[in-house]
Amino acid sequence: MYLAVLFKKWNFICAFNSFFEKKHILNKILFFQKRYNHLILSYLEMKTSNFIFKFFLITVLFSNFSQVFAQYKIELKINNYKNSEVQFAYYYADNQYIVASEKTDANGKIIFSGKEKLARGLYLFILGGKTFFDVLISDDQEFAIETDTVFMVKNMKIKGSQENEIFYEFQKEILEPVEKRGKLSVRMYELPENSDSVEIIKNQIELLNQITDKAWKKYVEKSGESFLKNLLTAFNSEPEFTYSKDVFFEHIQFADSGLVRSPVLNRVCKLVLARNLNANLPMTLFKADVIRLLEKSQANSEVFAYVFTHFLNFFHSFQREGINELFVFLYDDYIATGKVNWFKDQAKEQIKNEADLYRNSMIGSKAHPLDLEGLSGEHFALQSLDFEHIFVLFWSTGCGHCEEAMKALRDFTNENKTLDLAIYSVYTKEDRKAWSDFVEQNGSLDWINVWDAKNESMYKQNYYVVSTPILYVLDRKMKIVNKFSGDEPIKMYLNQIRQN
Repeated sequence: MYLAVLFKKWNFICAFNSFFEKKHILNKILFFQKRYNHLILSYLEMKTSNFIFKFFLITVLFSNFSQVFAQYKIELKINNYKNSEVQFAYYYADNQYIVASEKTDANGKIIFSGKEKLARGLYLFILGGKTFFDVLISDDQEFAIETDTVFMVKNMKIKGSQENEIFYEFQKEILEPVEKRGKLSVRMYELPENSDSVEIIKNQIELLNQITDKAWKKYVEKSGESFLKNLLTAFNSEPEFTYSKDVFFEHIQFADSGLVRSPVLNRVCKLVLARNLNANLPMTLFKADVIRLLEKSQANSEVFAYVFTHFLNFFHSFQREGINELFVFLYDDYIATGKVNWFKDQAKEQIKNEADLYRNSMIGSKAHPLDLEGLSGEHFALQSLDFEHIFVLFWSTGCGHCEEAMKALRDFTNENKTLDLAIYSVYTKEDRKAWSDFVEQNGSLDWINVWDAKNESMYKQNYYVVSTPILYVLDRKMKIVNKFSGDEPIKMYLNQIRQN
């Protein structure tokens, strides 16, 4: 069985079900990513090279995985697959992690066993790194599976695990309508949009959707209170609008730790991130969604650890105005207070250092010292300025928005020559001639024009310069009283000053 079958909305993906048995395991991951093409998700992938995610894997995932002592024993018989490799793995985030790897005997038999009980979740057996099938691990951890390499789902036989028996009953029942739906989807995508056949095919697909919807609901009832029920419900009952203020992932059973080892929680976290980033929602609303999901996830400690660390890692690795404040919020409200206590001291100290670095650029903080080189080679210290109003502008050449912002600032200063104002203008690229030419044409030689070509002062980190233009507003005591990203917000701020 291939996981895409469980998702009622993945019509196009299901069309390739028959091909999945012949494709490499990586193809599965690529097809999963297609579900999110319309969202900002290409950069949401968990990066195992990230320091936070590394510490999470070491201190949470693998420790939880091995601390429940019992025994598991899964006997496999795969007809027509003798003396060949089988890998036993589980889903986690966007990846699969190998538990064990063995070879079948001359009869296609193999036993996977261990002295420690497996953590609850969705697992898979990978044959030769090319084909695979899923299996549920929950209460029943001693059972037998028999299938073949030709029709894995259709010829699947399971003994000793009622939950997996029901799992494959469901898959066998929807196999035919899913295959039909897949073929229809391919036909529909090949037709011109204005073809009369498109509407006919849509109606046929809808009838097949009704069949599969009826099937998963039947098997939810049949499976009782189980991991299978929670998995099928999570995959199939997602609202059309995903979530809202009134309906916030009510179909997800956050108390079930098995969802950690499945694609479910990864999708939930990505939906929250994509919704807020796509719509450019204010950080207050973004933060409210994060808090709400964290509160729901506390129904299970392992689920909470996953959701929290997913957000922490993302807010550290993805840079956009305001994201740094969410990282600081997670550290201050959860790690520093002890609500989150699984990080080891080394990881906690590193996260604290990152939070303190991000904190430098937040409203209310004291501006980090800068002493940068000017056009003539002399240095100018930001902290030496003694003005009622200080604008710190970060800009770059080849940036139309920077040109607009600088023109607006130049017009503003020309209109308000008596205003006690200094502009500390920081060029963020490395081309000195382009800098000099641009200042003469678009900026002002009356400003304090400086640069740091190699970022030796780490101004990009201390002022969270992730795009240009960015304007920081400081008072005489070097306190950050406001900041703006983009030419339009900068223009709006200058107009507000004019009106006041």
